Amino acid sequence: MTLGELIKTNNWLSVEQTYCSLFPDQIEAIDAYRELYHNLLLTAPFASDITIVLEKFSEDPDTSYIDISGRTKAPTQDITESLALEFVSWKEWLGMTIEGKTIQSFSQLEIICHCLNEMTFFWF
Repeated sequence: MTLGELIKTNNWLSVEQTYCSLFPDQIEAIDAYRELYHNLLLTAPFASDITIVLEKFSEDPDTSYIDISGRTKAPTQDITESLALEFVSWKEWLGMTIEGKTIQSFSQLEIICHCLNEMTFFWF
């Protein structure tokens, strides 16, 4: 399953509710996220050989964070296993597959929200 397919099978109101729960500090920008979401629905995905991976890390019992990275399907010696995705085009994000373990560990809405947050990390 690709990120584009996830976005097309989930409605914005459900995404918005989950996003506000996961990222309460971004509520002021929710209108911009709504516009982005609707634009992504109309954007043709670019085929990618990168897989999206979400992993939960815990530094101590009271704090945890979700790391989002990309992995190439056929890693080479020239590319590290984990790739930063912040500056990848949104078209390519839409064409990336979601790692199987990520699909088992996170809900579709959580995956979409974490990806939206990572996609816009330097933009909003």
